[in-house]
Amino acid sequence: MADGTELKAGTVPDYGTSMARAMESALDAQLQSKGRPTLGASGAEAEYMRMMFVAIAQGVVNHLQDNPRAFETTAEVAVDGIDHRHRVDAVHRTGARIGGS
Repeated sequence: MADGTELKAGTVPDYGTSMARAMESALDAQLQSKGRPTLGASGAEAEYMRMMFVAIAQGVVNHLQDNPRAFETTAEVAVDGIDHRHRVDAVHRTGARIGGS
């Protein structure tokens, strides 16, 4: 189920709501914007590209799961003032913060 509560890399048989499918959609959008043909639904090249998207997505998800401390969170909550702030910082391998939102 694609309800936004988990990262789904995908597999070739289970592709529809996966990160791999999102990568394919993004590539298709870029190709269309340049007037080039999209990947298409079938054929050896499409299957090869889908396997590549699955492999990349699985690598991304595995890396994120293997490095949970790379993302630090901070929450500030004011009980009576009903103020809430949440910050997520990605931490570079050197330990330097590289952003936040």
